[in-house]
Amino acid sequence: MKRFVILSCLAMLSFTLILGCETTEQAASPPPAPVSREISQAMPPFEQEDAIILDDTVAELKIADMVDQKVKKTEKLIVVSMEDIENKTQSNFNYLVEDHLISNLVSDGYHVLERDENLIIRAVPEQDSAYQRSLLGQLPAPPSVVLMDGIEREGLEYVFKNDMPKDEKVNLPDLITFYNQLKSDYQALEPMFNHMESADVIVSYRLLEMGIRTQVNKRQEPATAEMKAKGIYADTPWTWNVNRECLARLFVRVMDSKSGEIRAAGLLQNMQSDKTVSLTQFKDEDDSTFDARASAYIAALEKYHYSWFEQQLPNKNGNAEDKGQKK
Repeated sequence: MKRFVILSCLAMLSFTLILGCETTEQAASPPPAPVSREISQAMPPFEQEDAIILDDTVAELKIADMVDQKVKKTEKLIVVSMEDIENKTQSNFNYLVEDHLISNLVSDGYHVLERDENLIIRAVPEQDSAYQRSLLGQLPAPPSVVLMDGIEREGLEYVFKNDMPKDEKVNLPDLITFYNQLKSDYQALEPMFNHMESADVIVSYRLLEMGIRTQVNKRQEPATAEMKAKGIYADTPWTWNVNRECLARLFVRVMDSKSGEIRAAGLLQNMQSDKTVSLTQFKDEDDSTFDARASAYIAALEKYHYSWFEQQLPNKNGNAEDKGQKK
């Protein structure tokens, strides 16, 4: 009996010691990690992209106010650039401007005709009652335009090549015969698909200014009560406020296409500004670290854009391993 009591006491003592050890280990373990803070990433979200504010700015150009009282709602308009669209020095802003000017005019009840060359070519086979696929892309330039463009580009050498043998050079009678034949062929082809209406009014524009200016306002001041409550910001943090100002500025002419009379002319502009983002220094960031992080974000913001992802069709392009790429 005495032996049983002693064994029981020893067992209870061992159990107590085990519990005591477990309690000590739990108390010594590190506390849970704090809630992860919001850290501005290298790539800004889509809504901060420059294209968004630029698109909004151009969309609010008040073209309808300029043509109001100058163009009847029954008249047909076209929107074109005063400058040569084919000139490679022009930017893609022209297409953004034309899209929104056309959209605004149509929304305001005006009749706008299509003058985009790619879409006109697509419309050519649809002009008759039956689809004429053979006409797609077959609209030639008038012979006079071809010759004048060539002479303007290369001078008379376009017609009379010095490096050609004398008996192969084009003389004036041959040139006139060639021109008349081209003109005759063009005039015979044109009525087959030239059923599009002509415009009564030409709304032309010249792009004067289009762009975004980014301004960064830097300040350092004591953390607010809200910032202190979050516990992630420095006691006296730096804050960079990134502001953008977008300007779209055009010169517009409204011209009678039949007489060449300028019905209206003037500047059309719109400006928008927004506060894109605020970057604030965190508790464990020194000034140089925060400066580097904020500068990298702003640099990404200024050149940020989405890219098209090309789908790799397995049967056509092979899989990623065949190309030595990672999946």
